[in-house]
Order: sequence, then C-alpha cells, then structure tokens
Amino acid sequence: MTRREDWEARFAAVVERHSRLPFTWGQSNCVYLAADVVEAITGEDPCPDQRGCADERDYLRRLAAQGHDDIGDAFAARLPEIPPAFARRGDVGVIDVDGRDAGVVVIGAEVIGKDRDGRMLRVARSQMVRAFKVG
Repeated sequence: MTRREDWEARFAAVVERHSRLPFTWGQSNCVYLAADVVEAITGEDPCPDQRGCADERDYLRRLAAQGHDDIGDAFAARLPEIPPAFARRGDVGVIDVDGRDAGVVVIGAEVIGKDRDGRMLRVARSQMVRAFKVG
C-alpha cells in the first residue's frame, strides 16, 4: 500500500465526516474511522469483512470467524505493525479504553478515535498499545 498524493485532503475529509456522525456499529465507530482513514489514504480497505456489522456481538463474531481476537489483529493481517513511538500522521493504532481495544488514527502527538457516545476521543499518542503503518 502506498499513500495517494492527495492523502492529506482525503484524511481530513474522513475525520470531518466521522466527527459529525453518531456512533453506530454499521456506519461510524472507532473501527470504521480507522479503516476509512486507511482507505482514504491508500485506496484499500483494511477491514472489508467488518463492514456492515449490526452490533458489537456481530462485530466480534466476524473477527473470530477470521481468526482475530481484536481489531489490532485484524489490522496486523493487512498492515505492517510498527512501534507506537514511530507512528506518524495517518497511521492507525489501538488504545485500551476500559479494558476494550479501540481503533485510533494518528494526527500528530495525539490520536483520535470515536467513543460510544459519538464524540471524537483525543488522547496522547503514547497511549497506543499497537500501531500500524499506513502507506
């Protein structure tokens, strides 16, 4: 996967779109935010089999059917894993939120994700437990 020339504009558009959408399993959550960023930057969807989930149970069932324990494993199947300290703008990662993995996107010294209340979650990049190179 390589980054498109206009990846920055595509990246910003995805983040803006997700910031306006409510949290929904089938449209906008931490997984879709990260996957949509990867697709915008590279043109390739890293998690096509997680699209259209009805709820959390459906999402977890799909992950397990593919042999993945969590979103980090799903990303690792398609993206090169890197140390979180080396992640740069546009890369994706995983943070722990109350014992659950959540997908995030690197925006600089911080990462953003989507919480279950629909708000954009913003935390220090140092909170990532796994990171993956995008392009």
